[in-house]
Amino acid sequence: MTAQSVPFPIIALLGIMLSTLLGISVERIAYRPLRNAPRFAVIIGVLGMSIFLQNMARIVWGAESQTFDIGRSSFKPTPFGINAAMIV
Repeated sequence: MTAQSVPFPIIALLGIMLSTLLGISVERIAYRPLRNAPRFAVIIGVLGMSIFLQNMARIVWGAESQTFDIGRSSFKPTPFGINAAMIV
């Protein structure tokens, strides 16, 4: 199954649900136990969780840049310009 065969609203809803689940999990596992800890422990915990999440993303999607082909999509960006008259 590719992303092209699944309707966008379903993919968007799935992305929102997974992001919410990840956020709740991180808060309960990493941040909630540090609520009454000294500030330095909280900073170390936040930095550690950030490094962990970055490395998990690299394991899942790889360290290479990801490109998305919008040529087959119905989304066609239109260029626009801003001049000084539009700002005032």
